[in-house]
Amino acid sequence: MHSHQASKLGRCVLRLALAVAVIAPAIQDAEATDVDHPRADGVYEILICRGLCASETSPNVKVKGHIVLFAQPLSREVALRLDPHYLPARAREEPNGCYELAVQNDSSYTGYAGIIPYGVTGWRYWHGELVVSLYRSPDAGYDAAMRPTFNGFAGRGISWGAGAAEPSKPEAQTIVARHTGDADIELCEEWADRTRRRNR
Repeated sequence: MHSHQASKLGRCVLRLALAVAVIAPAIQDAEATDVDHPRADGVYEILICRGLCASETSPNVKVKGHIVLFAQPLSREVALRLDPHYLPARAREEPNGCYELAVQNDSSYTGYAGIIPYGVTGWRYWHGELVVSLYRSPDAGYDAAMRPTFNGFAGRGISWGAGAAEPSKPEAQTIVARHTGDADIELCEEWADRTRRRNR
């Protein structure tokens, strides 16, 4: 009896092992499909608004500029040459983008996006959203989370800070990023050079 039960158990274990061997590749394929997203690399015109971003001339626009998203990460050497103050937004972040932003003439805007005119950043997809930092310091930042649209991305962004860096009027802004061309590192070079000239 015990020998029969042991044999039956052995057959069950073998069947289970075979089943796992068969379905494991399918599970891996499903996981790969789950993280598939539209291509994001390119150049985007970006608007940061209080309320709706109807157009770039809308009075709701508080910050405007451009962002370049690369399909592959920049080397650490290149990232620091373009932006010596580059600070990763998260552990193990790989720099794969750059941006240039300008705050519009509006004294009511108190967010962090645009307070520096240029920076290197990192982007990634997270739970179906493209997340990217548009400002980073040791105790403050501006983070955006956007979903794909027919011509780019749209979503929300918010400033945050700790202690004295906490925003006086924290609020989420609307962000619209419209695709305008292919990713080009020469734009990052141009914006970096312009920033260096301003700081002389």
